[in-house]
Amino acid sequence: MTNNPATNNPAPRRAVLCVVVLCLLALVPTPAAAADADDCAWRVTAQALAKTLLGQDDPAAQRLLRILQNAGFSGNGPPPGCGNTAPGNTTAPGNTAPSGDYVFDDEFDGTSVDTARWSVGDRPGDASNNESQCYIPGNVSVADGTLQIRSKVDSSCNGYRYTSGMVQWKQFTMLRGTIEIRAKQSGGQGSWPAQWLLGAQCQTAFKGTAENVEGCDWPNPGSDEVDIAEFKSDGPGVDWQNVVSGDSGFKTCKPTVSEASQNWHVYSLTWTEGSLTWGIDGKTTCTQKEVVPGKPMFLIINNAMGGAGGAIDDAAFPQTMQIDYVRVSRS
Repeated sequence: MTNNPATNNPAPRRAVLCVVVLCLLALVPTPAAAADADDCAWRVTAQALAKTLLGQDDPAAQRLLRILQNAGFSGNGPPPGCGNTAPGNTTAPGNTAPSGDYVFDDEFDGTSVDTARWSVGDRPGDASNNESQCYIPGNVSVADGTLQIRSKVDSSCNGYRYTSGMVQWKQFTMLRGTIEIRAKQSGGQGSWPAQWLLGAQCQTAFKGTAENVEGCDWPNPGSDEVDIAEFKSDGPGVDWQNVVSGDSGFKTCKPTVSEASQNWHVYSLTWTEGSLTWGIDGKTTCTQKEVVPGKPMFLIINNAMGGAGGAIDDAAFPQTMQIDYVRVSRS
């Protein structure tokens, strides 16, 4: 996440921020009143202000941020008292407002993909994976509080019968820490949905090319892979949690879940210097200590078709993957 640049003339800005904060805090109702309030406009403003202060080094900005945080405005996610429910699933595990110190957080509450954070794929699928689709930007959108990736029978991409969607971190990378992704996966026979990390040497090339080029040398260190959630030909009830680095081959756990295309789940990965620990809905599902990448990686969210996803049943499409949030915390 890019921090806001420090201003060269902070005094007027500080004065304005102080006035805004004091005005907002004067409006803060009691917790009971906040829970019953119909109008969230002022809380949205307070949360937005807190978000602009996150990561700023200016001491005055940090003092203002602490005031807001003490009043319940973290700067992450929906403002307190305004709820955080995903469409059609108000009781799913993990459906809570974010808390803590996130270095990356996208709740997908806007109306379009934040292109300062994400690159949208516009390229063929990987021939080495025998993928049958190409990725087009038109299949990626943000609506109803979720990132949506559409997969369908579509010959608009020259040489392909199917199109799908993909996004990746544009510049952000992580080296250790915890990543959480709340998702409802794509279904349909032939879907191959995944949320996965790839070595940062591939970050520039991957968004526009289908194979190892421009420094991307999968799966060698710096171009290696960790799959947080991947659903292939075993169907939507088996999550492949993999790591491959150098000549390690795929080290794999395959926990079962309630059908991932019909149910929301929170998929997590905690990466330390000596281990990788996967989880689903807050429960540890796999720990890997034998093969642990040691260089920065970036996130990819995509739905491939065919290949390891199995034979494609045209009648099962279109399908939509939904992502409620992506959150990354420090190690």
